[in-house]
Amino acid sequence: MGLADVVTERQQPFAAVLCPRALKEAQRIFERLENEAHRELQDQGFSPKAVDATRFLNLRYHGTDTAIMIPGPEDNDYAGAFRALERCLQ
Repeated sequence: MGLADVVTERQQPFAAVLCPRALKEAQRIFERLENEAHRELQDQGFSPKAVDATRFLNLRYHGTDTAIMIPGPEDNDYAGAFRALERCLQ
């Protein structure tokens, strides 16, 4: 237990059609949530260098109910990552 990772999680509902403007707003939300989480961990004594963040968007096709959690791709192409993962799940 003493070697387990410490995790803090932040979420915020955000509903939009995936487009450049919506992605820009999502980036602002990500940054705010990450800053909050970093401050919490630093207040617990963790070094900023020891803190890592992973971003996720829950995406779904219009007209469907089931979203797929997509981790932030390096190229920031969430739509491409969604399509690739969706094909793997079929």
